[in-house]
Amino acid sequence: MEPSAVIWKRFLPYFTLLVWVLPIVLIRSSQQSLMAHDEGIYAAQAKTILSTGDWITPQWGGGTPVFDRTIGIQWLIAGSFLLFGINEDAARLPSAIAFILSVLLTYAIGVRLTTPRIAWLGAAIFSVIPLVTQYGRLATQDMALVAVELIGIWALLMAESSMRPWRFVAGAMFGWGFMIKGFMIIPAAIALLPYLIVQHRRHRHLLDPMLYVGLAVGLILPIGWLWAAVERDGFYRLQELFGKLFHLGGQTYQGANQFY
Repeated sequence: MEPSAVIWKRFLPYFTLLVWVLPIVLIRSSQQSLMAHDEGIYAAQAKTILSTGDWITPQWGGGTPVFDRTIGIQWLIAGSFLLFGINEDAARLPSAIAFILSVLLTYAIGVRLTTPRIAWLGAAIFSVIPLVTQYGRLATQDMALVAVELIGIWALLMAESSMRPWRFVAGAMFGWGFMIKGFMIIPAAIALLPYLIVQHRRHRHLLDPMLYVGLAVGLILPIGWLWAAVERDGFYRLQELFGKLFHLGGQTYQGANQFY
């Protein structure tokens, strides 16, 4: 088989998935405004970033600083506003890109674990799960976090058979995930522990220094952001951010216990 034919056969599943998911995430009513409450919050905070030039402080309601969440998605939306103007489509673009990337990564991960056919079907089904589709069309943190988590999983699987610095990529995703949705990256890391520990003799990820170098490099961004906030406003910014964690930990939702 000619090299060009081999390349085409390799990338055909990704191309067909793109043809499948682009209409799902991009075709929508032009009259669909931002939904309460999260879309409005993140879009407003991103707009404030551009109007004030303050890329450190999440602000809400006339310039009131609010450090109850991290600022990664606001940065992405602000960047989209810079490129495409301040509008609903630009606000939702980072989530749309993350949705498309997540579908392709689901296929790539599936190929490593199953067969190409099952992987393609799994990715296609993933793309039409109502909750996934909805978050792919909303200007919120969730789809970006899913994409970051899938990049980390895919990088770990790639590292099993490649000498390239995939473990560095996997480690860096923890810091990026924290920047997107704060402490919600921790449950994803905990979920990977059985794979990392039980199958350690097979992949030996935990013995590779590049995993920890990537973790350290990935944490530079959130640590730098928090450092800048503390330098300017004081340690109560950390108390505000960590206080949100303890506040949520003390609540119960729909009868769930404190570990929910």
